[in-house]
Amino acid sequence: MPTTEEIQAKLMETICAVQRDTGESEPTLTIKSCPMKDLKGFDSPLGVVVTGLVAIGLGIEIPLELNVFVDDNKRLLTIEESAKLICSVVKKRGASK
Repeated sequence: MPTTEEIQAKLMETICAVQRDTGESEPTLTIKSCPMKDLKGFDSPLGVVVTGLVAIGLGIEIPLELNVFVDDNKRLLTIEESAKLICSVVKKRGASK
């Protein structure tokens, strides 16, 4: 199972690639960045794409219904918080592919 730090790194790498591929400028990200708030054009559909690419890249399973960029109270999450959420879900599910 990947560490929180590995998930953070993969999230940042993937978000940068997706932003670039969609014609947006490549962002400078930190673990405190909040993609849904800080990045032009980054919305829920792109969040789903990023989540799927991160899961594939790390060889883990992330439930399709889980929005890793927004919590249950609709609060937008930072990359650090998103990584912790993914790590928690993967641990609970024992979801390595």
